[in-house]
Amino acid sequence: MHPELKHSAFHTVLICFLVLLSLLSEANGQTRDKINVGALRFSSSGPLFLAKERQYFDDENLEVEIVFFEAAPTIATAVASGDLTFGVTALSAALFNLAASGQLKIIAGQAREERGYPGNIILVTKAEFDAGVNRIELLFNKPFGLTQIGSPSHYQLGQLARMHGVPLRSIPIQPFQSLPNLVAALKGNKVTWAIIAPPIATNLLESGDVVRLANYADFGTLQFGGVFATESTLQNRTDAVRRFLRAYKRGLQDYAHLNAQDPGSGTQLAAQVDDTASVIAKYLYPNENPEAAKRKVRDAAFYVDPSGRIDAHDIAEQIRWYFENGFIRQEIEVSKIMRLEFLD
Repeated sequence: MHPELKHSAFHTVLICFLVLLSLLSEANGQTRDKINVGALRFSSSGPLFLAKERQYFDDENLEVEIVFFEAAPTIATAVASGDLTFGVTALSAALFNLAASGQLKIIAGQAREERGYPGNIILVTKAEFDAGVNRIELLFNKPFGLTQIGSPSHYQLGQLARMHGVPLRSIPIQPFQSLPNLVAALKGNKVTWAIIAPPIATNLLESGDVVRLANYADFGTLQFGGVFATESTLQNRTDAVRRFLRAYKRGLQDYAHLNAQDPGSGTQLAAQVDDTASVIAKYLYPNENPEAAKRKVRDAAFYVDPSGRIDAHDIAEQIRWYFENGFIRQEIEVSKIMRLEFLD
């Protein structure tokens, strides 16, 4: 072939290749949806971290940004206002109030408190513990600290009080609006006890300022968290919702490796547990020794349902309690605030 013709043919192929790349790039850009997700920097958020780090969201053509908050009720408000696409966090009175007005729907499960698994920790200040306050029944006349009224720990306090025959209104409760403020209150002995999730609770225990009295799961089960969005998002971004949940479920399935009671040594499961803990540890303990951080994650892994299913009966119990204690305006049917068909 004449050199000029060869050059011309090569030039034509090159142009076609570049045009194809450009078209593919544009197509990818058109289908890549931006998603903002509100979460707490808790162990229970692990499935979300895994889906992000292992590029499960990328596989679904989603560009996901995790936005961290200091209290679960604030996340519910941010989702309802449109500042966030999804919330993946603990259930609260704020969420149920917004759901009752039709603004939010629960679309999948998150962590659970289950007997035999780690979860939220009942902490008492070391000063009070050393003074003899070393049993749950001795705590109810002591000031209890939480982030916000109607938060998940408020509900857990209510359940502990019911189990011990103590009226909730008789317990001195002090809200501090955020986790850093609550931590400072415990360290400064402004409150005697609190119920807090890892890693905040774990860090407090390591500081020596508090003592672990028990795990909440020692007393009962609880659907701790869920995934939720606005009705508008579910109607107008249906495909993105399904893709988000597909990726999130992969994160749940990976996280479930941590729930293995005895992963053994030298096995494939042991390697999966180690790698999964390593990914989550980067979010929870970024400045700590990697091996120590992984051990903390393994020791504090909430139970999760790997399919994303949610305990509707327990949510009904939570709603009833929040309503009876005046934290939500109306008692609502669970079926009216859940849209679980997107999990399929």
